[in-house]
Amino acid sequence: MKNSFKPIKKVLIAGRGSVGITEGLILNDALNEDRTNDDQSAKVNFAFVADPERINRYRNEPLIVDGKPVFFPYVSKEEEFGKADLILIASKYGALPMVMEEIAPFVDKNTILMSAINGIVSEDDLRRRFPENVVLRTIAQKMDSVYSGNQMNHTQTGELVFGADDPSQHEAQEKVRELFERCHLPYVLSEDILYDQWNKLMLNCAINEICAAYDAGYGDVMNQPELFELFMKSMEEVRQTAIAAGIDLKAEELGKWVDAIKKLAYDALPSMAQDVRAGRVSELSLFAGTIVPLAHEHEIDVPVLEDLYARILAIDEKNQNM
Repeated sequence: MKNSFKPIKKVLIAGRGSVGITEGLILNDALNEDRTNDDQSAKVNFAFVADPERINRYRNEPLIVDGKPVFFPYVSKEEEFGKADLILIASKYGALPMVMEEIAPFVDKNTILMSAINGIVSEDDLRRRFPENVVLRTIAQKMDSVYSGNQMNHTQTGELVFGADDPSQHEAQEKVRELFERCHLPYVLSEDILYDQWNKLMLNCAINEICAAYDAGYGDVMNQPELFELFMKSMEEVRQTAIAAGIDLKAEELGKWVDAIKKLAYDALPSMAQDVRAGRVSELSLFAGTIVPLAHEHEIDVPVLEDLYARILAIDEKNQNM
Protein backbone atom coordinates (compact mmCIF):
# COMPACT_ATOMS: atom_id res chain seq x y z
CA MET A 1 0.00 0.00 0.00
CA LYS A 2 1.34 3.41 -0.99
CA ASN A 3 2.42 5.83 1.72
CA SER A 4 0.48 9.10 2.00
CA PHE A 5 2.37 11.97 3.60
CA LYS A 6 0.71 15.00 5.16
CA PRO A 7 2.57 18.12 6.31
CA ILE A 8 4.56 17.07 9.37
CA LYS A 9 2.99 18.29 12.61
CA LYS A 10 3.79 15.63 15.24
CA VAL A 11 7.46 14.80 15.86
CA LEU A 12 9.23 12.51 18.32
CA ILE A 13 12.91 12.12 19.14
CA ALA A 14 14.21 8.86 20.58
CA GLY A 15 17.50 9.41 22.41
CA ARG A 16 18.10 12.38 24.72
CA GLY A 17 21.82 12.72 24.15
CA SER A 18 23.75 15.61 22.64
CA VAL A 19 22.18 15.35 19.17
CA GLY A 20 18.68 14.75 20.51
CA ILE A 21 18.87 17.72 22.86
CA THR A 22 20.33 20.02 20.19
CA GLU A 23 17.53 19.27 17.72
CA GLY A 24 14.95 19.03 20.51
CA LEU A 25 15.59 22.60 21.60
CA ILE A 26 14.63 23.84 18.14
CA LEU A 27 11.65 21.53 17.60
CA ASN A 28 10.24 22.12 21.08
CA ASP A 29 10.27 25.89 20.61
CA ALA A 30 8.75 25.68 17.14
CA LEU A 31 6.11 22.97 17.62
CA ASN A 32 5.13 23.52 21.27
CA GLU A 33 5.23 27.31 21.28
CA ASP A 34 1.98 27.64 23.25
CA ARG A 35 3.10 25.28 26.03
CA THR A 36 4.65 26.67 29.23
CA ASN A 37 7.36 24.98 31.28
CA ASP A 38 5.11 24.45 34.28
CA ASP A 39 2.23 23.04 32.21
CA GLN A 40 3.52 19.49 31.84
CA SER A 41 0.09 18.07 30.95
CA ALA A 42 -0.60 20.27 27.92
CA LYS A 43 -1.05 18.51 24.57
CA VAL A 44 2.20 18.58 22.62
CA ASN A 45 3.29 18.23 19.00
CA PHE A 46 6.89 17.44 19.90
CA ALA A 47 8.24 15.17 22.63
CA PHE A 48 11.00 12.75 23.53
CA VAL A 49 9.92 9.11 23.65
CA ALA A 50 11.39 7.06 26.50
CA ASP A 51 10.47 4.36 28.99
CA PRO A 52 8.62 5.41 32.19
CA GLU A 53 11.68 4.95 34.42
CA ARG A 54 13.81 7.32 32.36
CA ILE A 55 10.97 9.80 32.05
CA ASN A 56 10.62 9.89 35.81
CA ARG A 57 14.36 10.48 36.17
CA TYR A 58 14.36 13.23 33.54
CA ARG A 59 11.47 15.03 35.22
CA ASN A 60 13.06 14.84 38.67
CA GLU A 61 16.47 16.08 37.53
CA PRO A 62 16.11 19.22 35.40
CA LEU A 63 18.25 19.39 32.27
CA ILE A 64 20.69 22.32 32.19
CA VAL A 65 21.75 23.54 28.74
CA ASP A 66 24.40 26.26 28.58
CA GLY A 67 23.66 27.13 32.21
CA LYS A 68 19.88 27.40 31.85
CA PRO A 69 17.16 24.86 32.81
CA VAL A 70 15.30 23.28 29.88
CA PHE A 71 11.97 21.44 30.16
CA PHE A 72 11.03 18.94 27.48
CA PRO A 73 7.80 16.93 27.21
CA TYR A 74 8.20 13.13 27.37
CA VAL A 75 5.89 10.29 26.29
CA SER A 76 5.99 6.52 26.65
CA LYS A 77 2.52 5.46 25.48
CA GLU A 78 0.66 6.02 22.22
CA GLU A 79 -2.36 7.50 23.99
CA GLU A 80 -0.13 10.28 25.32
CA PHE A 81 0.79 11.44 21.80
CA GLY A 82 -0.86 9.48 18.99
CA LYS A 83 0.91 8.43 15.82
CA ALA A 84 3.95 10.47 14.84
CA ASP A 85 4.48 12.02 11.43
CA LEU A 86 8.25 11.94 11.95
CA ILE A 87 10.54 10.14 14.40
CA LEU A 88 14.22 11.05 14.67
CA ILE A 89 16.38 8.37 16.29
CA ALA A 90 19.31 9.98 18.10
CA SER A 91 20.33 7.17 20.45
CA LYS A 92 23.53 5.16 20.63
CA TYR A 93 23.66 2.29 18.17
CA GLY A 94 23.74 -0.29 20.96
CA ALA A 95 20.36 0.97 22.16
CA LEU A 96 18.72 0.77 18.73
CA PRO A 97 16.95 -2.61 19.25
CA MET A 98 15.34 -1.26 22.43
CA VAL A 99 14.53 2.07 20.77
CA MET A 100 12.81 0.39 17.83
CA GLU A 101 10.43 -1.32 20.25
CA GLU A 102 9.84 1.92 22.18
CA ILE A 103 8.85 3.84 19.05
CA ALA A 104 6.76 1.04 17.50
CA PRO A 105 3.45 2.11 19.16
CA PHE A 106 3.83 5.59 17.64
CA VAL A 107 4.48 4.34 14.08
CA ASP A 108 1.98 3.82 11.29
CA LYS A 109 2.81 3.29 7.63
CA ASN A 110 2.98 7.05 7.00
CA THR A 111 5.48 7.77 9.79
CA ILE A 112 8.81 8.95 8.37
CA LEU A 113 11.89 7.65 10.20
CA MET A 114 15.31 9.29 10.32
CA SER A 115 18.42 8.04 12.13
CA ALA A 116 21.13 10.41 13.30
CA ILE A 117 23.16 7.47 14.63
CA ASN A 118 26.78 7.45 13.46
CA GLY A 119 27.90 5.10 10.72
CA ILE A 120 26.11 3.65 7.72
CA VAL A 121 24.13 0.66 9.07
CA SER A 122 21.33 1.91 11.36
CA GLU A 123 19.03 2.75 8.46
CA ASP A 124 19.23 -0.84 7.25
CA ASP A 125 18.23 -2.05 10.74
CA LEU A 126 15.26 0.32 10.76
CA ARG A 127 14.15 -0.78 7.30
CA ARG A 128 14.15 -4.40 8.37
CA ARG A 129 12.07 -3.60 11.47
CA PHE A 130 9.68 -1.18 9.71
CA PRO A 131 9.51 -2.40 6.09
CA GLU A 132 6.43 -0.28 5.21
CA ASN A 133 8.04 2.98 6.29
CA VAL A 134 10.30 5.47 4.57
CA VAL A 135 13.66 5.66 6.35
CA LEU A 136 15.68 8.68 5.24
CA ARG A 137 19.44 8.41 5.60
CA THR A 138 20.61 11.18 7.91
CA ILE A 139 23.83 12.65 9.27
CA ALA A 140 24.29 14.90 12.31
CA GLN A 141 27.41 17.01 11.90
CA LYS A 142 29.37 20.12 12.89
CA MET A 143 28.10 20.08 16.49
CA ASP A 144 30.39 20.57 19.49
CA SER A 145 28.03 19.75 22.34
CA VAL A 146 29.42 18.16 25.51
CA TYR A 147 26.86 16.32 27.64
CA SER A 148 27.57 14.97 31.12
CA GLY A 149 25.15 14.11 33.91
CA ASN A 150 22.23 16.50 33.52
CA GLN A 151 24.23 19.29 31.83
CA MET A 152 25.01 20.05 28.20
CA ASN A 153 27.09 22.88 26.79
CA HIS A 154 27.55 23.78 23.14
CA THR A 155 28.61 26.64 20.89
CA GLN A 156 27.72 25.12 17.48
CA THR A 157 24.21 23.87 16.64
CA GLY A 158 25.51 22.08 13.58
CA GLU A 159 23.15 20.65 10.99
CA LEU A 160 21.29 17.57 9.83
CA VAL A 161 22.19 16.26 6.38
CA PHE A 162 19.54 14.02 4.87
CA GLY A 163 18.30 12.75 1.55
CA ALA A 164 16.56 10.04 -0.43
CA ASP A 165 18.54 7.06 -1.66
CA ASP A 166 15.59 5.90 -3.77
CA PRO A 167 13.08 7.88 -5.87
CA SER A 168 10.21 6.47 -3.80
CA GLN A 169 11.46 8.55 -0.85
CA HIS A 170 11.29 11.95 -2.57
CA GLU A 171 7.84 12.92 -1.24
CA ALA A 172 8.87 12.11 2.34
CA GLN A 173 12.12 14.00 1.83
CA GLU A 174 10.18 17.09 0.76
CA LYS A 175 7.89 16.92 3.82
CA VAL A 176 10.93 16.83 6.11
CA ARG A 177 12.51 19.74 4.25
CA GLU A 178 9.30 21.75 4.69
CA LEU A 179 9.29 21.00 8.43
CA PHE A 180 12.91 22.03 8.90
CA GLU A 181 12.30 25.26 6.99
CA ARG A 182 9.25 26.00 9.13
CA CYS A 183 11.13 25.28 12.36
CA HIS A 184 14.37 27.00 11.27
CA LEU A 185 16.29 23.79 11.96
CA PRO A 186 19.67 23.90 10.16
CA TYR A 187 19.88 21.25 7.44
CA VAL A 188 21.49 20.26 4.17
CA LEU A 189 19.48 18.40 1.55
CA SER A 190 21.93 15.88 0.13
CA GLU A 191 22.09 15.10 -3.56
CA ASP A 192 24.05 11.90 -2.84
CA ILE A 193 23.37 10.77 0.71
CA LEU A 194 25.42 7.56 0.46
CA TYR A 195 28.47 9.61 -0.54
CA ASP A 196 27.82 12.06 2.27
CA GLN A 197 27.40 9.27 4.84
CA TRP A 198 30.71 7.75 3.82
CA ASN A 199 32.30 11.20 3.95
CA LYS A 200 31.06 11.67 7.54
CA LEU A 201 32.20 8.14 8.42
CA MET A 202 35.66 9.09 7.17
CA LEU A 203 35.70 11.98 9.64
CA ASN A 204 34.30 9.89 12.50
CA CYS A 205 36.92 7.17 12.05
CA ALA A 206 39.56 9.88 12.41
CA ILE A 207 38.45 12.54 14.88
CA ASN A 208 36.27 10.37 17.14
CA GLU A 209 38.81 7.60 17.47
CA ILE A 210 41.87 9.83 17.92
CA CYS A 211 40.15 11.90 20.60
CA ALA A 212 39.02 8.70 22.34
CA ALA A 213 42.33 6.87 22.07
CA TYR A 214 44.49 9.83 23.13
CA ASP A 215 42.06 11.62 25.51
CA ALA A 216 42.23 14.71 23.31
CA GLY A 217 39.85 17.53 22.36
CA TYR A 218 39.22 18.93 18.89
CA GLY A 219 41.81 21.66 19.42
CA ASP A 220 44.48 19.15 20.50
CA VAL A 221 44.06 17.20 17.25
CA MET A 222 44.27 20.33 15.14
CA ASN A 223 47.28 21.81 16.97
CA GLN A 224 49.46 18.86 18.02
CA PRO A 225 51.47 17.77 14.94
CA GLU A 226 51.55 14.07 15.81
CA LEU A 227 47.78 13.91 16.34
CA PHE A 228 47.07 15.98 13.23
CA GLU A 229 49.20 13.58 11.19
CA LEU A 230 47.17 10.64 12.51
CA PHE A 231 44.00 12.57 11.69
CA MET A 232 44.98 13.02 8.05
CA LYS A 233 46.34 9.50 7.61
CA SER A 234 43.30 7.82 9.11
CA MET A 235 40.94 9.81 6.89
CA GLU A 236 42.98 8.83 3.84
CA GLU A 237 42.80 5.17 4.84
CA VAL A 238 39.00 5.40 4.98
CA ARG A 239 38.94 7.26 1.66
CA GLN A 240 40.92 4.52 -0.07
CA THR A 241 38.65 1.86 1.42
CA ALA A 242 35.57 3.77 0.25
CA ILE A 243 36.91 3.98 -3.29
CA ALA A 244 37.57 0.23 -3.28
CA ALA A 245 33.98 -0.29 -2.09
CA GLY A 246 32.58 1.82 -4.95
CA ILE A 247 32.20 5.21 -3.22
CA ASP A 248 34.47 7.73 -4.99
CA LEU A 249 35.35 9.96 -2.03
CA LYS A 250 37.30 12.99 -3.23
CA ALA A 251 40.65 13.98 -1.71
CA GLU A 252 39.38 17.54 -1.27
CA GLU A 253 37.00 16.34 1.46
CA LEU A 254 39.93 16.00 3.89
CA GLY A 255 40.68 19.71 3.77
CA LYS A 256 37.01 20.59 4.19
CA TRP A 257 36.88 18.54 7.40
CA VAL A 258 40.00 20.25 8.72
CA ASP A 259 38.30 23.62 8.21
CA ALA A 260 35.12 22.38 9.92
CA ILE A 261 36.91 20.96 12.98
CA LYS A 262 38.90 24.17 13.44
CA LYS A 263 35.62 26.04 14.02
CA LEU A 264 34.62 23.83 16.97
CA ALA A 265 35.38 24.62 20.61
CA TYR A 266 39.00 23.74 21.44
CA ASP A 267 38.24 21.52 24.44
CA ALA A 268 35.02 20.00 23.13
CA LEU A 269 34.92 16.25 22.54
CA PRO A 270 33.21 14.03 19.96
CA SER A 271 30.74 11.45 21.23
CA MET A 272 33.18 8.53 21.37
CA ALA A 273 35.64 10.44 23.55
CA GLN A 274 32.77 11.48 25.85
CA ASP A 275 31.74 7.82 26.15
CA VAL A 276 35.28 6.72 26.98
CA ARG A 277 35.70 9.39 29.66
CA ALA A 278 32.38 8.41 31.19
CA GLY A 279 33.34 4.72 31.29
CA ARG A 280 30.75 3.74 28.68
CA VAL A 281 31.48 1.25 25.91
CA SER A 282 32.19 3.12 22.68
CA GLU A 283 30.64 2.76 19.23
CA LEU A 284 33.86 1.30 17.87
CA SER A 285 31.94 -1.21 15.74
CA LEU A 286 30.46 1.64 13.69
CA PHE A 287 33.83 3.19 12.85
CA ALA A 288 37.09 1.22 12.57
CA GLY A 289 35.08 -1.89 13.38
CA THR A 290 33.29 -1.37 10.06
CA ILE A 291 36.17 -0.05 7.96
CA VAL A 292 39.06 -2.33 8.99
CA PRO A 293 37.36 -5.61 7.94
CA LEU A 294 36.19 -3.98 4.70
CA ALA A 295 39.72 -2.71 4.01
CA HIS A 296 41.13 -6.20 4.55
CA GLU A 297 38.50 -7.59 2.17
CA HIS A 298 39.72 -5.18 -0.52
CA GLU A 299 43.42 -5.60 0.41
CA ILE A 300 43.80 -1.98 1.51
CA ASP A 301 46.48 -1.23 4.13
CA VAL A 302 45.04 0.63 7.12
CA PRO A 303 47.74 0.62 9.85
CA VAL A 304 46.54 3.79 11.61
CA LEU A 305 42.96 2.56 11.83
CA GLU A 306 44.15 -0.84 13.05
CA ASP A 307 46.16 0.82 15.81
CA LEU A 308 43.25 3.06 16.84
CA TYR A 309 40.94 0.06 16.86
CA ALA A 310 43.29 -1.87 19.16
CA ARG A 311 43.73 1.09 21.53
CA ILE A 312 40.00 1.77 21.89
CA LEU A 313 39.13 -1.91 22.15
CA ALA A 314 41.50 -2.15 25.12
CA ILE A 315 39.83 0.89 26.73
CA ASP A 316 36.38 -0.62 26.14
CA GLU A 317 37.43 -3.92 27.71
CA LYS A 318 38.86 -2.10 30.72
CA ASN A 319 35.67 -0.07 31.15
CA GLN A 320 33.53 -3.21 30.92
CA ASN A 321 35.55 -4.85 33.68
CA MET A 322 35.48 -1.92 36.09
